[in-house]
Amino acid sequence: MNLSPLLRQTVAWAQKTGADSRSDPTFAAVVNLQARVVPKYRDIITVDGTTVTTSQQVTTIAPVSVDDHLNGRQVIQVDGIVDYTGTIVGYRSLTR
Repeated sequence: MNLSPLLRQTVAWAQKTGADSRSDPTFAAVVNLQARVVPKYRDIITVDGTTVTTSQQVTTIAPVSVDDHLNGRQVIQVDGIVDYTGTIVGYRSLTR
């Protein structure tokens, strides 16, 4: 299954690389990815018990991680998209 024909938008992806001396996050250079962006408002309960409202669902082929930035928004949840054989063919990320 190929998701590429369905991904007709682009997003700016800044991958989190670590933290600086003041514990502020550092990011790699911005890369443009093929994506599909859909407004999606959900309340998510995080690991520490706080409730966070998401604003966008971004579908990509690249393996985006939690705390990366997509279009300047923080990724708070990532799920793999699986085809009928059990192979991960893409990623669905929720951002705030």
